Amino acid sequence: CTIVAGLIRYWPWNSSAKQVMFLNELEELMELCRGDSVDPVLPALFGLIARCIASEHFQVAERALMLWSCESLGHGLLSKTRAPMSLPLLFSPLMQASTRHWNESVLAAAESVLQRSKEQSPQVYESCLRTHNERKNALANERACANAKWVEFEKAAASTGSTEVSGSGPS
Repeated sequence: CTIVAGLIRYWPWNSSAKQVMFLNELEELMELCRGDSVDPVLPALFGLIARCIASEHFQVAERALMLWSCESLGHGLLSKTRAPMSLPLLFSPLMQASTRHWNESVLAAAESVLQRSKEQSPQVYESCLRTHNERKNALANERACANAKWVEFEKAAASTGSTEVSGSGPS
């Protein structure tokens, strides 16, 4: 499916209306691709879908999530057999969309996709959930360390500043 690769390469990131149209075309193309012919572009394709799910524009995110409602994609590209490849790439954007997106329909659709993934491939889902939580905890620890260093810096700057204001510091 070299057409799919071209579609991914020329994705219109600056236009949400065009992204929705491209997602429509992508769905039609993916319905035509059969078997292993699409395998070379799968990592790029799943990365693209993940970015669309993570979009703040509700139509883009909603349209990307609607790919799971297409019967032929649900049994092909987004099936249980491809879950070990697709779910690790899509899991974090799906979790974010299911908990933090501002649009209610995107929240519901993302939750539905996650639930479907959990039912189809419970082991892959649990592995992705564990990895997601580990990354989230690591990020929280990094932020806490950065905040602690910043507080130390502010204290040091305040003590240096108070010395200079009193005139006892070097001139």
